[in-house]
Amino acid sequence: MRCTRGDETAFGQLVVFYRPLLLPFITTITRSQSRAEEVVQDVFVQIWLSRESLEQIRDFRSFLFVISKNLALNALRSILREKSRLGKWKEMNNEPIVQQPAEMPELANLLHQAIEQLPQQQKQAWTGVRKEGRKLHEVAEEMGISKATVKKYIWYANNNIVAFLSKRTEFLLLLAIFCKKDFLP
Repeated sequence: MRCTRGDETAFGQLVVFYRPLLLPFITTITRSQSRAEEVVQDVFVQIWLSRESLEQIRDFRSFLFVISKNLALNALRSILREKSRLGKWKEMNNEPIVQQPAEMPELANLLHQAIEQLPQQQKQAWTGVRKEGRKLHEVAEEMGISKATVKKYIWYANNNIVAFLSKRTEFLLLLAIFCKKDFLP
């Protein structure tokens, strides 16, 4: 095989011959034409990078299809991992975080004070998403602003709340100690 010696023309002919065979095969796996094209490209890059070892392969066509299948499955796994990470991130960032702790009304009151001191836009965005558990786009629509602006308001609100609470760390520490059930007689 001339490709094994670095002949780019021979490699180009190989690509021209096998690409139309691989593309439909990989498209059936990925169910996406654009992903399939990326995988085909990755297949030929891998072939080129390991061209010296191609002489040891007896059935190049089978070898090519096995590599293609493996790279297509790897691409799908990567997409699934990314969707899973994105889902977890969305879940973390969209679930309501303020719940009235029954045993610690002082803490709930302190958090309420922190929220009340926020500027109106920050308070509305933070309360809508964090306390009420509504989606970003719903709050953005209600406020007449973009989702990015809602995110920015929530970020500012979080910083303001943390600053408010951090000024009261002694109180929070005492509250945590005295409200712990097994600490009390």
